[in-house]
Amino acid sequence: TYRMWEEIIASCEANNCTRILGISNLQNPMSSSDAYETFSIFESVGVTEKYRIAWVAGNSGVLERLRVIESVLRNRGSTNNRVFESATDARRWLENED
Repeated sequence: TYRMWEEIIASCEANNCTRILGISNLQNPMSSSDAYETFSIFESVGVTEKYRIAWVAGNSGVLERLRVIESVLRNRGSTNNRVFESATDARRWLENED
């Protein structure tokens, strides 16, 4: 997970991009400890509030775990992220200037 986010942020920096659409292809939800570790990973790789991150869950189990991550990150005030059930809604939110 760390390497994945490190590569995403490096790519964003290289391409002057701050909006990220992540579509989960996990069949099973990540562990609770991994979900809570996301904040530390984000801090380490440079994810800040300048990034707008939309996550799309592939199934209901993954959706609930992504919502945990969303909540943890929001409570810590570090990122601008939301979880969606559809890519269409996620793209719409990313394109919105609010």
